[in-house]
Amino acid sequence: MHVLGFSWTDKRASERARASDWVAKLASARSRACSSSLAAPLPVKLNCISINPKKKVGKKVAAAPLAVKKPELKKVVNPLFEKRTRNFGIGQDIQPSRDLSRFVKWPKYIRVQRQKAVLQKRLKKEDTPTKRPNVIRQGTNTVTKLVEQKKAQIVVIAHDVDPIELVLFLPALCRKMGVPYCIVKGKSRLGTLVRRKTCTAIALTNVDAGDRASLSKVLEAVKTNFNDRFEEIKRHWGGGLLGSKSAARIAKIEKAKARELAQKQG
Repeated sequence: MHVLGFSWTDKRASERARASDWVAKLASARSRACSSSLAAPLPVKLNCISINPKKKVGKKVAAAPLAVKKPELKKVVNPLFEKRTRNFGIGQDIQPSRDLSRFVKWPKYIRVQRQKAVLQKRLKKEDTPTKRPNVIRQGTNTVTKLVEQKKAQIVVIAHDVDPIELVLFLPALCRKMGVPYCIVKGKSRLGTLVRRKTCTAIALTNVDAGDRASLSKVLEAVKTNFNDRFEEIKRHWGGGLLGSKSAARIAKIEKAKARELAQKQG
């Protein structure tokens, strides 16, 4: 195709010729570079990896064993129990209960005693506990514990305790544990000692140094009258008042005996 003396075929042919010239030049340059590298070594020291490195001489390390995979245990799911996930959004499932003790308005006496406990812990010098004063111990249970622990020095029991079974065991217990005991008139008199209306039994564990001499005299008199005479008192029967039925029965028997005696004599 010729347009104004220009041919497309000529243009293509010239481009092909130019490309073949470039290929020839590249081939000749490559061959020249290879020949020069073989002829003389390069002056520049290159950090290259050697093709045949030196073998290290040493012990052969055993290859790591292949990791044995543990068999995965399949989780057994019971089809009878259905998983029910809960939603704690607004208007959904009820939320779990929480500890709201921090938000409770405690009474004043509780706040005061807690604050006092905190201050006691912060004190540099701790308070030494005060020695308990000598007091009269009262009540059947308290007296029984003191006698069992051999802490009671003397036990005083009222004679008119109702029911009498409340203190019926105390004399035998005191004698067995070696504690002096005595029985006095009037539970109301014992009650005045401990600021009560009545009291079944009292005990003394310790007294002041000035009163120990008088206490020892009282203990000596109590032992001779009660502890040492325990067997004699135990064998003594009677002395109680009879009821109306028993008194009438005995009077009837005595009357019959008197009648028989009169007949024998008459």
